[in-house]
Amino acid sequence: MEENGVVKSKWETSGDGPARRMYSITDAGEAYLDFWANSLKQYKQTMDAFLRIYTGGPSRRAEENDR
Repeated sequence: MEENGVVKSKWETSGDGPARRMYSITDAGEAYLDFWANSLKQYKQTMDAFLRIYTGGPSRRAEENDR
């Protein structure tokens, strides 16, 4: 992810104990995250609409029996 520019890291050496790698999100990473969050929101809305239509209508058996 660092190579893609969505996060950056640095070594934290302050304090007691061994050095540790600290990661933070970049502006490009925030934009990427926003893009995927919006994509998932749209997908969820589509699935919710499908389930409302699918479960809200007459049962499939009733329709098959009417034929």
